[in-house]
Amino acid sequence: MLFNIWKKFLVKFKKIISLNEFNMWIFPLKVFFNRKKIFLYAPNKFIFNYVYKKYIKLINYFIFKEYNNNFTLYFNYEKVFFIKNYYFLNKDIKMNNCILLNNYRFDNFIFSDSNYIAYKESLNICFLKKEYNNILFIYGKSGLGKTHLLNAIGNYINFLYFFKVKVIYIKSEVLILNILKFINNYSILEFQNSFRSATILLIDDIHFFFGKKIIQLNLLNIINFFLESGKFLVVTSNKNIKNLNFNLNLSSILYSGLNIKINRIDFFLKKKFIYKKIKFMNLNFKDNIICFISKMNIKNIYELNSFLNILNYNILNKKYFNNITISFLEKIFCNFFLKNNFINVFYIIEIVSNYFSITVNKLLSKSRCKFIVYPRQIAIAISRKLTNYSLIELGFFFKNINHSTILYSCKKINNLCLNNNLVKNDFLNLISIILNKKKCILE
Repeated sequence: MLFNIWKKFLVKFKKIISLNEFNMWIFPLKVFFNRKKIFLYAPNKFIFNYVYKKYIKLINYFIFKEYNNNFTLYFNYEKVFFIKNYYFLNKDIKMNNCILLNNYRFDNFIFSDSNYIAYKESLNICFLKKEYNNILFIYGKSGLGKTHLLNAIGNYINFLYFFKVKVIYIKSEVLILNILKFINNYSILEFQNSFRSATILLIDDIHFFFGKKIIQLNLLNIINFFLESGKFLVVTSNKNIKNLNFNLNLSSILYSGLNIKINRIDFFLKKKFIYKKIKFMNLNFKDNIICFISKMNIKNIYELNSFLNILNYNILNKKYFNNITISFLEKIFCNFFLKNNFINVFYIIEIVSNYFSITVNKLLSKSRCKFIVYPRQIAIAISRKLTNYSLIELGFFFKNINHSTILYSCKKINNLCLNNNLVKNDFLNLISIILNKKKCILE
């Protein structure tokens, strides 16, 4: 109900100002609710100043007129302002923490038989009832919705309990960095104590703890406290707990909880996602076309989303607005998955991310950290070398990176290979791994 307030406002505001102004100044604003308070924040100071001068009175007027001054508006541009009030941030200990993604919710999660049990149990644990199992372990391959469910749990608990229940959401790589930092400062007990005030702990991608014995012991201490206090734990991984080779105590504790596998996306889930995507892209496909795309051997949402983006690009470029045929789709599908000896760009991304021990999401993010930018540039250079995709098409695989960035990455890696033996070894090793392990995407 609360988010409908903002949706109504956006619909009315679109009629008042031009579409360009709306997309530039109003659409980037993020809104959060806490009882009768509306927290609105801009992504940067520039947008904040412009909106504050030109539109803040209109926004206030709309809220006052529509809801008789029942809501109070707070406007800011600093994310820290929001984090300090509503997310886990201990003032005595400086920690790196993760923010729940507001667009990952249960109402926009697409489910079918392949992921319905995980969806249902994730929803059940939000009510924090002790008759349910207080450990939930969700596993499955990347791109199947594990991170979406984890964020949805946190967002729904905050909505149900008006932020009175403390939720800690943390990615495994951030947790590892925090533990190492506190070990170096001889304050690991303070770090473990900082989790005691939380009611539920959400840990994403726990498989990155593999081979890190000290990290596993510290995690075991935190989990033991949660279980003894009757608190709740939700963990995601790309493998079953039996295949992770963790500390025996840690493995037995996680295995004692409810273990749920998310299977590969099925026909009905693909169909629902395609309907949602083509509505967003303002395209009209016939039912037989949607069914044909749904039957394609696409393994996860990442691949399906990129395929639809490339399909949209081809439709707009070749102007096939009304004459989309199955033969046209087959050509796009073959170009998408079968270029150059069945080598798939997603497969290259997965191999490179595993080689450098980072997640696929991290590699595809817009982060400029050196330990993420280097693997991303390597993945781009290898994709350019081993496939026949154009610069624009490769940009779709790497979350709509500009073609000039693709070209720059390729040139930089080529130059480094000439002058740096370490980069050259990484590049050649990855190519040999990919060529030795290449798999046919089509069955």
